[in-house]
Amino acid sequence: MIINDYIVKVKKWGSDNARNLILAFLIFLLTIFSFWLGRITAPIFEKSPIIINYAIPQSNLNQDGPDKKDDGKNTISENDFKKASAKGLFVASKASASKVYHKAGSYWAQKIKPENQIWFQTEEEARAAGYRPAAN
Repeated sequence: MIINDYIVKVKKWGSDNARNLILAFLIFLLTIFSFWLGRITAPIFEKSPIIINYAIPQSNLNQDGPDKKDDGKNTISENDFKKASAKGLFVASKASASKVYHKAGSYWAQKIKPENQIWFQTEEEARAAGYRPAAN
């Protein structure tokens, strides 16, 4: 009985609102047709590949990542890197509580005062001394 009541109510509502339902359906069809018409008449663009025609000198690369501003402070001369490499490949600060080591010649390695520098030849040596790698 309850289902029959609902069916009667739906039929009555449908007949009372038939005009609005037809209008809504026509607007829906018009929208779909307009979208379709726009898609088939749109020009088809071929995407061309991005080509880089120049090389970036290695000395100008930002050594701490792309999110840091390269204002010339993030580069190291070849002589400075050779001097740093002679001492070791990784450097940490004695004064730092964070116990982080950096690659020789990186921006943050240059910030360590010479009297606070501890040099390591390998990452294993730095880790054995209780240091962890820098996040950069």
